[in-house]
Amino acid sequence: AGAIAHDLGSPLSRASLGLQAVLADESLDPRHAELLEATARELDGLGEIVETVLRIARIEATDEGGFGQVPLAGLAREIDDAFGAVAEERGQTLCTEAPAPGPAVRGDARMLRRLLANLVENAIRHCPPGTAVRVAVRDGDGGPELLVEDDGPGVPAGERARVLEPFVRLDPSRTADGTGLGLALVAAVARRHGARLVIEDAAPGLRAVVAFPPARPVQLVAQDKFVRRRCQGAAR
Repeated sequence: AGAIAHDLGSPLSRASLGLQAVLADESLDPRHAELLEATARELDGLGEIVETVLRIARIEATDEGGFGQVPLAGLAREIDDAFGAVAEERGQTLCTEAPAPGPAVRGDARMLRRLLANLVENAIRHCPPGTAVRVAVRDGDGGPELLVEDDGPGVPAGERARVLEPFVRLDPSRTADGTGLGLALVAAVARRHGARLVIEDAAPGLRAVVAFPPARPVQLVAQDKFVRRRCQGAAR
């Protein structure tokens, strides 16, 4: 899949550029322009799919030469800053609980940031207004854990394993515009870090837990416990 996506990248880019050049012609018939704009949007969506497939392939091929100690609390704060306003605009609440100094894992910070961002974005995108989304960093029984949960409509038990497969999109209660690859990328990052990804019932809602192997000892600067925008619905 990665090789095919790579081969598709350049032709898609050229087609998109060609369409933009035609659309820039002010003499273009408005009816034709509307059709071409719709085609350009479809090409952009296809390009996004290709780029995500390539990203997954690169994740799976990455060695551990660039891995280092990544404090999970720092990642959680970054995602809170990035998505807090987005959730509020949708009438939702994002609350983040990150202990101090918190556990660290050996890994790639950019990959793990994308993993957490995709989980939060998935919860925000597929839940209605009034939903509470919770991000938490905790010490699990076997090692550090990242948790993202919501109190939205949830996913049927028989479908929870399928949502991690590429291009799988479920019923309208959890489906919006997207590629169907967001959680597949999360699963790829988790595998690359030797972590276990579990999708389970939050009663109500959905909970994603990324359980990492036991962390090696690391010295971190102690900070005050970080809890932003406490919410009732998703708190456990």
